[in-house]
Amino acid sequence: MFEFMKEKKVLSTKDPDLCKLADDTLKKAGIATHVWEAEEQPACGCGAKIDIRRVARKDHAMHPIHHISVSRKDAARAAKIIAALPKASS
Repeated sequence: MFEFMKEKKVLSTKDPDLCKLADDTLKKAGIATHVWEAEEQPACGCGAKIDIRRVARKDHAMHPIHHISVSRKDAARAAKIIAALPKASS
């Protein structure tokens, strides 16, 4: 659906439970969502070949960041719905 639409990111979180709750709530409200996750990336230049495991703290764990995007026409309504959700452990 989002292939030919402009979308806006309404949620970025490390908490997968919050992402699932937000996705389910938005779908129940009739808003189409695009959900994906990506790993944290260090800020580095092109070709730096920095391995995050060598520069991060020893207790640093790679946690994916979960994202939800909606179409721009639904972004304001989706932001209000997400703001009303109880925040989980994130």
